[in-house]
Amino acid sequence: MRQLLTLVLVLFLYAGVTNSYQAQSPSAQQIVDRMISAYASCNRYVDEGEVRTIFIRTTGRRTVINPFSTAFVRPSGFRFEFRNRYHDDEKWNRYIIWRDAESVNTWWSIKPGVKSFKNLHHALAGAAGVSSLVSTTVPTLLMPEMVIGNRIKSFSELKFIGEEEVNGSNAYRIEGTEFPKTTLTLWLDKESLMIVKMFQTRKFDTFETETTTTYKPQVDVDVAQEKLAFNPPGNEK
Repeated sequence: MRQLLTLVLVLFLYAGVTNSYQAQSPSAQQIVDRMISAYASCNRYVDEGEVRTIFIRTTGRRTVINPFSTAFVRPSGFRFEFRNRYHDDEKWNRYIIWRDAESVNTWWSIKPGVKSFKNLHHALAGAAGVSSLVSTTVPTLLMPEMVIGNRIKSFSELKFIGEEEVNGSNAYRIEGTEFPKTTLTLWLDKESLMIVKMFQTRKFDTFETETTTTYKPQVDVDVAQEKLAFNPPGNEK
């Protein structure tokens, strides 16, 4: 009888601690809402990262790594660059999107020459396919006034998975459903609430992909002028 009472007491205490922890832990939606607010309220932001895509076919696997960078100073300073290439021995194709108080310009190795836009959101949308949506994911969080949609804001069926270490820091891990009914996993730095990693799989008719996008964000730091300079290559093809 004494052992039974002890067991009941232990289970009761365990349930109380678990319920207390769950009550104190924010929900997945609360974390995502705080993340959206953190991006929209920061005044300066820079990052470097890469998109690592593994193409899975019946004949084997192939990995493609594409680096990118972002620099942003409110209200109008912005520069994004994405690089890709088809083979390791080729030169990088560079896609640059830039804005200051008066102009919005782009430059792309595939179609060399400076192209001007009336709106930044049109320039970012034009690079979405080339950059695996990187051109729109963070920039539209930093500048929510843009009219193009944001994949994070359209999340549904959010789940808080727990905390994991990413790049030496604790991060919230959250899963959500993205159109067309695919699962996107986010890791958000617990302190800054910035995205540090994303993961998604997709299935196509003849192959599958596993895409991991990593970020090294810095918030409200001094942004060097050269990081905001347009500087398109002079004669790269």
